[in-house]
Amino acid sequence: MSNSLAIFSHSTASALRFMVEHENWDRAVLTTAWFIDQVNHWFDLMCSRSPTTALSLYDQEKYRSAVRFLQKFKEMFETVQIGGGEFKPVQTGIILSTASILDLQHRLLHNEGYKFVLTSRFTQDSLENFFSTVRQRNPIPTPLEFKCALRIIAMAQYLRH
Repeated sequence: MSNSLAIFSHSTASALRFMVEHENWDRAVLTTAWFIDQVNHWFDLMCSRSPTTALSLYDQEKYRSAVRFLQKFKEMFETVQIGGGEFKPVQTGIILSTASILDLQHRLLHNEGYKFVLTSRFTQDSLENFFSTVRQRNPIPTPLEFKCALRIIAMAQYLRH
């Protein structure tokens, strides 16, 4: 995932625009820069980790802009043709993930009275971090080693608080 984040970043998009403007790269590269910016913004909205970046009704204009962006991004992936034009798994994943977040945030903010929604809570990052921690000592733990690692991690988190 970190390689994807490095490529689909604002820095990469800015570098491509710079190369077009100052190094006479083909202007078609600007389309790639635009797409990278779109993916970067989508990722930021889908993985918010703090109340300031979360989906929230505090700033109505910011909220409407974020929801509008997510809807348009989903629509783009519903119609875009990748490669030979067959619908790709990445499209299904983006469409389902985005639709789920749009539905969940609406329900939580409008129906359940939540103040904000940290969209990162709906990703698998926590689970992947957990398995990474378990596998630090042994990449392929036995069931007993896994159970022991789970106990150690749980105890460490309990003692931290």
